[in-house]
Amino acid sequence: MSTEDCAPDDRIRIEEIICTFPSIHELIAAEQGLLAAGIPVGVMPLPDQLGRYCGMCLRLKPADYEQAAAVLGEGIHDRYALSRAAGKKVYIPWHP
Repeated sequence: MSTEDCAPDDRIRIEEIICTFPSIHELIAAEQGLLAAGIPVGVMPLPDQLGRYCGMCLRLKPADYEQAAAVLGEGIHDRYALSRAAGKKVYIPWHP
């Protein structure tokens, strides 16, 4: 599997979309906005290989991403597709 940037139509199985934010305040505001819009979202510690940012990230189902992006606008700093290769998690920069 290539670790190059992927777009939503690439032929890899995307399990989740991971969204990063520059500050914990922005992450909390994003979570609240998504929940208010009825979009399921999870909060988790940011995986080390994705950088520093605020130390936390949001997890979205791929099917919910477009609606979430409409709610959040430009607030998302970076996006990663979570996939698996040889049983290990792989985070691929994702550009919808």
